[in-house]
Amino acid sequence: MAYIFRYIVVLGTVWLQILEGRGENAHDAENGKFECNVYELRGAPLPGYSYSLGETDRSYHCVQGEEEEDGKSHQIVRLQGDVNAFFSSQGHNSRHVSGMFKLSIPKHLINTTHGHVSLDNARGIESRHGVEIISRYNDHEEARSRRLADLSSSPKFLVVRVKDSNGLQPQSTVQDLKEEVFTGTLTMKKQFARCSGGKYTPTEATVSGSVSNFSGGVLEVTVSNLNGVDATTCMSRAINAIPSGISYDMKMIICPQEVDFGSLGAVAYVNGDTSWYMNNFGSFPHFQMHEIGHNLNMAHSNSFYSDGLGNRELKDPTCNMGSEAVDTKDWGNLCYNAPKSYYTGWYPTIEVDPRTENLKESLIGVNDFVDGLRSTEYVVIKIKGSGQVSQFNIGRPAYFLMYHVKEGITGDMVEEHVNDYANKVQLLFQREGKEDGSYQACTSAFCESYFLQNLGAGDTWSFTNWDDNGNDLHVKVCSLNLSGKKNTASVLVYLSDRNNIQCDKVTETCEDANRLKGRFKTKSGKIVEKTCSYFKKPAKANFRCKALNGAKRFCPESCRNYGSKCSSEFKFAFYVPKIQKWKSCSYIGKKAQFRCKWPKVASVCRETCKDFV
Repeated sequence: MAYIFRYIVVLGTVWLQILEGRGENAHDAENGKFECNVYELRGAPLPGYSYSLGETDRSYHCVQGEEEEDGKSHQIVRLQGDVNAFFSSQGHNSRHVSGMFKLSIPKHLINTTHGHVSLDNARGIESRHGVEIISRYNDHEEARSRRLADLSSSPKFLVVRVKDSNGLQPQSTVQDLKEEVFTGTLTMKKQFARCSGGKYTPTEATVSGSVSNFSGGVLEVTVSNLNGVDATTCMSRAINAIPSGISYDMKMIICPQEVDFGSLGAVAYVNGDTSWYMNNFGSFPHFQMHEIGHNLNMAHSNSFYSDGLGNRELKDPTCNMGSEAVDTKDWGNLCYNAPKSYYTGWYPTIEVDPRTENLKESLIGVNDFVDGLRSTEYVVIKIKGSGQVSQFNIGRPAYFLMYHVKEGITGDMVEEHVNDYANKVQLLFQREGKEDGSYQACTSAFCESYFLQNLGAGDTWSFTNWDDNGNDLHVKVCSLNLSGKKNTASVLVYLSDRNNIQCDKVTETCEDANRLKGRFKTKSGKIVEKTCSYFKKPAKANFRCKALNGAKRFCPESCRNYGSKCSSEFKFAFYVPKIQKWKSCSYIGKKAQFRCKWPKVASVCRETCKDFV
């Protein structure tokens, strides 16, 4: 009788299982080869846990999970030793490994007690006896193109609720998970569709025929005892329990609280199709977007300090791949930062090489782009990398600019970061480690990104000797507009030896308090609540603009033909989305430095806010 050797590798305990069976795996066992695909594991830490850069060691699985004649068999071997050295000895950067390579591992090299193979021992062995790369993408660009294609698609997601034979199970029921992942107000399905402007639209897995315990994209499976086992064991058992007849592209595995995830709330395969979660963390939109971001080949978003404070991993509060964990179901209105957004292909972007040209452009926020308010503006600016290597010791990076506006689908942010990060232009860079410890330019979303600086109106950031010829690079934000139909940031990028561009003179604008609701007084003294769209109908604009006291101040664009007052403040109360209360400009003026930066407020309180926008 043939046997299938199933190697289960976990984040903690690892062991070997021997299963009876037939088919391709039995053939592999007889021939002493284990063929598998290489994936890197990345995760999201529990709330309150933060990492220093380099603290999170990368780990790799080699996964076998093809369709078998007698069902699916999901098997894992952990790769140990110097993974970088193994792949570099064959001419590959280990940062480009995940989801790209297939290995053939002789079974005699696998530690059957711990279910791992040491790649240190595999090097130097004749190819017919050692670990071999048997297939790969031709280059990194091919793999990146594959994932970028995935980012303009409608993948089917299967959510697997895992319970064990002793009754351990996640808190959320099948019906709960349907709402928390697919149908609710704030879910990964809806947030991806919003952030991508309808380009990446996850949907529910489907079935052919009858499948038990399946409803609306969510499947419930029962496996053996999970009490105290580690995360990968739960994930692997769940996948092996998925029946035939279900059509899906991606898997989200929801494990009970009793499964050991260490310091993580969730884990995912980079450039893969699987993410797995501890209990309620699979119900939180931020964790869903973070782990699926890893599936889509995104790395973490970090912070970089040049003043000795130390670099921190997962410290970019504007990005799903960098914000601190928030464990609640109604928090997760976040998209992705500038480098990640650049490589998704979701938005209009522009690249500039300051060695040959200056740049003067306007940026708009993600909300305005997906709302269809773009005319000629961009969402991301990429500054092409230079030869400078000394300042900040950050190699030869590319720099990215993006205007983060705290509203709508980018409206959530940990409160302690709001004053520093919200409603400003974010400057980030991206670099890629080489095997010799140096750095090089990056061409993928899976290179780590680093937040560098927030830029407000009038701020300039300079890079000394950027081109190795003594010329400094300057990035200047001329102005920020949070008061009109769309939020815009005017930006300059130039070298010091060719500073022939200047900020445009700011002229008075006559724009409505778009999207806000104001309280107006009729001639009879009645108070009514209206948005500016009420005054836009030409046939009624004359009457309405004159009949409602305050309309010409609140909606000067709509009332421009009827005596509008562009520079005058609105005297009545208006609804402030930031605090979800009705307030007047006198309230805004008490802390104008901060409150005038709230979205749309400056368009109402023009006099109060004129020195703060």
